Amino acid sequence: CMAQAENFALIMNIGDYQARGVPKLFGVQHDREVAKQIARKIGTRDENIFVYKDAELTLEGLRKAFADMNARIMPGDRVFMYYSGHGARVESGASGTCSEGLVSVKGELLLDKELEEILKTMAQKADKVIFFLDACHSGGITTRSAGKLPKYMPKSATIGSPSACRVVTNQLTRSV
Repeated sequence: CMAQAENFALIMNIGDYQARGVPKLFGVQHDREVAKQIARKIGTRDENIFVYKDAELTLEGLRKAFADMNARIMPGDRVFMYYSGHGARVESGASGTCSEGLVSVKGELLLDKELEEILKTMAQKADKVIFFLDACHSGGITTRSAGKLPKYMPKSATIGSPSACRVVTNQLTRSV
């Protein structure tokens, strides 16, 4: 007898940043509740919703959250993941490009290349993987893992030299 596929949710929210110069985010507790509602609406049972927040999400904690979810799922399962917190762009050294990443509670980055491998591993097992990223610079974080050109372009882009990583390209301003 074959087990029936399950839905799983991984919800990660960081608002209480402990790194110098990284501002706290006061709305992520609301994001957490909305993410739980989304997970339930798509048929995820409460016992399959795993929530990690703030101090739990050091760089190693982020890696562990993803690894634990990957260990839980079986072939054919569906995974909904939600990250709400800071995202960042950094220069990739000699390559002359930018990398995006998720900012841990201590200010370390889980870079796009590592996240790509995490998601590829999970996608090879799961029937569907949906990852909702509520963070700055999230548009470019996982587009390479799709294996083809993205349907939607990132909100921010690198134009010219690597120093363009520091140029905000998706900021809207308005007069008061």
